[in-house]
Amino acid sequence: MRSSERMSGSSASFTLLPAGHFLVTASVIFIVASTPALFWHHMLAFAILALCLLMASKVSFLKLVSRLVLLSPFLTAVALSSLFLSVPGKSVDIWHTALPSFSPKHLQFAAWLFTKALLSTWLLLLFGMAHSPVKIGSAMRQLHVPAFFVELIEMTIRYMGVFERDFTRLRMTALARGLKLKHLLQIAPLGNLAGAQFLRSMEHGERIHLAMQARGYSSPVQVESKQEVGIQQLILPVCFIVIALVIRICPL
Repeated sequence: MRSSERMSGSSASFTLLPAGHFLVTASVIFIVASTPALFWHHMLAFAILALCLLMASKVSFLKLVSRLVLLSPFLTAVALSSLFLSVPGKSVDIWHTALPSFSPKHLQFAAWLFTKALLSTWLLLLFGMAHSPVKIGSAMRQLHVPAFFVELIEMTIRYMGVFERDFTRLRMTALARGLKLKHLLQIAPLGNLAGAQFLRSMEHGERIHLAMQARGYSSPVQVESKQEVGIQQLILPVCFIVIALVIRICPL
């Protein structure tokens, strides 16, 4: 009995609780966002850290990648918007020029922006898939996160499953009508699917908002019993945050 208790205690110390996982996710995303442009060695180190965080979270790699692929059109649109910058990385007026610029500086900055968005989305999806929305909301409230942000995260996590099922239905409908996506060069069908998915998401979100208003939604709070966090359970989150800081500060 004692040996089993020791093994369970040691394994619990190397698991990420929702509160610790949220701190790691928020800290690493902030550190990645503050990394200067074109520091590719740092991005590679952050990617390895994200893979280690995946193994610690015990989330299916294929499931995470499938959801990441669904969001890739939106990430690509964010990256391509940087082609309209007058000076990459300095100007915030994305409509400064009428046509996009495909100079090496603009393309490098677009790739850099896409990499940052990809890593941040990876960390957010990993956090949402590792824990239930109720546990995530309870942990964020324990950390005194603003209520509006907590509800936004909870709704986003709950909606990801609906988003994935909608895209699967769209893809099956397209295949049933004779559309064969053999390679990524078929830009037009892929763009149509992405645009249809975006419109369906907007319409679905509006219907959810109207249904919540009709049912008298007034920000109900679902709180589980607070789980005590010991010092041992903070070891893994602190290690991840310290490693991210070392990657950011030290020259590679």
